[in-house]
Amino acid sequence: MKVLLLTEFFPNPAKPLFTGGVEARTFMIAQHLAQEMEVEVVCRRTKQLRRRIKKGGLTIYPCGPAARRTTASFFSIFGRLVFILASLRQGLRLDFDLVEGSNFISYLPAFFLGKIKKKPTVAWTADVLGLQWLTHFNLTGLFGYLLERAGLSRNWNGLIAMSGQTKKKLVKRGIREARVRVVYGGVGYQTLNQLKVKKFEKRTIICISRLVNYKRVEDLIQAFTKLQVEEDDLRLIIIGSGPEEKGLRKLVQKNNLRAKVSFLVDLERKRVLETLKRSYILCSASVVEGFGLVAIEAAACGVPYVISDLAVHREITKGGQGGLLFKRKDVNDLKAKITELLKSKKLYRQKKQAGLLLAKEYDWSLISKKTRKIYQQVVNNFPGWLN
Repeated sequence: MKVLLLTEFFPNPAKPLFTGGVEARTFMIAQHLAQEMEVEVVCRRTKQLRRRIKKGGLTIYPCGPAARRTTASFFSIFGRLVFILASLRQGLRLDFDLVEGSNFISYLPAFFLGKIKKKPTVAWTADVLGLQWLTHFNLTGLFGYLLERAGLSRNWNGLIAMSGQTKKKLVKRGIREARVRVVYGGVGYQTLNQLKVKKFEKRTIICISRLVNYKRVEDLIQAFTKLQVEEDDLRLIIIGSGPEEKGLRKLVQKNNLRAKVSFLVDLERKRVLETLKRSYILCSASVVEGFGLVAIEAAACGVPYVISDLAVHREITKGGQGGLLFKRKDVNDLKAKITELLKSKKLYRQKKQAGLLLAKEYDWSLISKKTRKIYQQVVNNFPGWLN
């Protein structure tokens, strides 16, 4: 079986740099599937990925206008529209047995590729934002809202949701429940567990996130401002980029935290994971998540987490195995939960061990097998739907 994955952004395998969980999932699935079958990826051209790359069973075809940034803005709409047309044209040149649209930008070209070539189609989705597009992205969000709605309303041969919560959202959109399969995101458990690095000398809280408003990184900075008064040896590292970066840096400066808070941008995947494992606690104050992959990565590293109490976080962590959940948008509760882990060595050890056990269930080898099984079922059932 030859699979075509159509997605917007895909890292260069030589030096992978991820901007979010969607990109991480598609990359890892492609890597694992390519060990057993041919995998083709059509993605957008970037500074790191300019030309076709072939590595073993994986072939990557960058196309369309080169993107400097992955964040949404009004002007990014035009480049994305051109990419949609370029990806469709590139896909028509390829031979495949199944095509997957891996994000809202790629749904329509992936679907029409399948129809034109008479091949089965699969849509994979991390989350369904719906009207939240307009809440968090203003006018630009209208573009995302329309593309998501138009894409997910197609008659796909298969639908894969990244979590049970995402599946519920799809069902609310009118998609029959039996047509949606849930396959969680994953982690390279053995790689992370066996990664050998020294802990930072100072107890370090780490946040790995796109710097957009709904990630609420400002809440973490406010909580850290209060924490460091009581715990002088604390440090905070924020890894990520986005439109909120300038404002967050100003907030750090305003609170006189420049000596204790570091912003790291455009780190290669290896360095991100090394920095995560060297840290003491992972924190995420996000109020919108389709999965929350970084919490499972932290668990695999033996780093307890403090994350917002969202339905999807309760689902994937089985109620907080490996860390603590705090009341979302509540800076004081965020501070209190971090303090619990800082003060109690016993609780910290318990959460660390529970996290390691939890993360084993999310190893990419298991996730890729489930994904391949669904692909094969879709191909076998074509031209019908996966029921």
